[in-house]
Amino acid sequence: MLSMYSARLTLFTRANCYLCDGAKLNIAKVQKKRTLEYAEVDVLAPGQEKWKKLYQYETPVLHVEPIPQNSVKSNSLAEPKKLWHRFSPEEIEKAINEME
Repeated sequence: MLSMYSARLTLFTRANCYLCDGAKLNIAKVQKKRTLEYAEVDVLAPGQEKWKKLYQYETPVLHVEPIPQNSVKSNSLAEPKKLWHRFSPEEIEKAINEME
């Protein structure tokens, strides 16, 4: 079965982050053009210690990953493409295209 999503985007964010708000707006612009799997991770939330350690002072960070186009979930060892702090809709789309 083919996935209806072209990529998986994960935004690492936190409360009261004006750069995060801008990132969310840019992601929403891309979502109007593409069908994407999207999730947000609050790096300061309970249970997110791994991400807090990595990104507490770096938010927003966007991970862009390809979605395997077969029915078996891939445990790919490939690192996600990462966009840091300020990124445009065009930069998001470029990262998606590079991962597809």
